[in-house]
Amino acid sequence: MKKPVLSALTACIILIAGCNAESEKAEPKAAVTNTEDVAPIGHTQTPNHGQVAKLIKKPNFDIKAEDYGNKLNELLANTEFAAMTVTKVAEGDSGDAFIIDYPHHISLTGEVNDSGVLEALIYTMPSNEQLEKSGAKLSQLVTASVLALNPELSPSEAKAKVAELLDQAFSNYILQKTHQRAIGVVGERVYVCEISEMGVRLLIEPAEGSRFISK
Repeated sequence: MKKPVLSALTACIILIAGCNAESEKAEPKAAVTNTEDVAPIGHTQTPNHGQVAKLIKKPNFDIKAEDYGNKLNELLANTEFAAMTVTKVAEGDSGDAFIIDYPHHISLTGEVNDSGVLEALIYTMPSNEQLEKSGAKLSQLVTASVLALNPELSPSEAKAKVAELLDQAFSNYILQKTHQRAIGVVGERVYVCEISEMGVRLLIEPAEGSRFISK
């Protein structure tokens, strides 16, 4: 009597094992996920975030960085800044750009898109005891930028517009010693001059999408 019972028990065990095996095949356990690929709770993960960000098209000046540099060197040919505008673009974490260090502690940064087209220009310099002298040199450089980006203007028109912008910011700062901002629009470009004890910053960007002008 024991043998038939044992045989039946053995058969049941084999049958159960077979069923478990089929169940595991039909419903595999969840694979372990790399925690680096999991977005934190409350956040949505965007694949290839850096690449997606680069695909967002920003307004630009419709001029290649190289062409801008050549034009500026042409405009500054008879000045102390002759042939100094070298627009050698380097890749950065936040985008491509070129940086130029001019005399009088004036620096220029040009933001460039993947196609090599200019998106923005930023001049910077200290606000020290040489402010008025350096301001005149900055005016000379910015006037050249205005002419390069707004070829419809005459040199006298460009010079007058830059002088008005800088005079407004510089004069108020010299008198009040407080943060000053002056904004001008020339064609489709916005010119923003900010000055404080931290220094002078002059931004040139397309009017389209600019936060400095009313919509």
